Amino acid sequence: MTEQGVADPTTFDRNPLRARTTSRRPELASSLRTLALESPSPLVTGPEAGAPAAAPYLPTPSEAVSPEPPPTSLFDELPDAVLRFDRRLVVVYANESIERATALPRFAFLGQTLRDVEHFTPYAPMWEAKLAATFDTLEARSFKFTYAHPAGAKTFEVRLLLESDAPGLPSRLPSHITALVRDVTVPRTALRATRAADAMLSTLMSSARIGMAVLDGELRYVRCNAYLAQLLGVEVGQLLGRRLDQSFDLVAQPSVMRSLERMREGEVRVPQQIEY
Repeated sequence: MTEQGVADPTTFDRNPLRARTTSRRPELASSLRTLALESPSPLVTGPEAGAPAAAPYLPTPSEAVSPEPPPTSLFDELPDAVLRFDRRLVVVYANESIERATALPRFAFLGQTLRDVEHFTPYAPMWEAKLAATFDTLEARSFKFTYAHPAGAKTFEVRLLLESDAPGLPSRLPSHITALVRDVTVPRTALRATRAADAMLSTLMSSARIGMAVLDGELRYVRCNAYLAQLLGVEVGQLLGRRLDQSFDLVAQPSVMRSLERMREGEVRVPQQIEY
């Protein structure tokens, strides 16, 4: 202690590892506090003091790590055939369903272009044109083709999907195309059967000596034969789009209405004859 009762600027206790400091100049402590608040970064001492901070390292696109190829094991479980092409249009993957679709072993496709696959050569030019256009435009596309399967001609719908080695980097071009090949032969066969049945109905309606009509869910004429129009004294075109009750008084015919309601609700799925 000094004569005026003010503590020495620095006093030590008995422990040499611990010290207590007290400044007799408050302005020095204030300056230190201001310096700490205004300093943008911790103080650096030694040879690195005053050196600018290093910029964070960002890998170039060529150094970016490519993701793993798609999980081909998932493709193995698909009922649709799957082919995977690189930019040389060489098949690098084929799942087991390609064998059912083409009657060719899957290993016949691996490592080959489609021109080199026996029995598939006639379809190669179309496939290669679609694959090249997909790589060039960077747009997925689809197409259909008919294949001469030993069990009979099959129609396939093909979807071409792009794969990229470096997602999020537009400078990198897609590296592969995955082709999903779906057999659409059965739906097309069913469509042909429907068209054949429609042609038979047209023949029946035009030759029948009885009034016949096809109604929609609101009991409007969507089709009728000339005999019905003749019975009603109108032209066929005058009936189309009109409701059935505009041609017939159905209020007094509850049994007819019940039959019509059953057909409209789908309870009756075969043509019905209604006497009136």
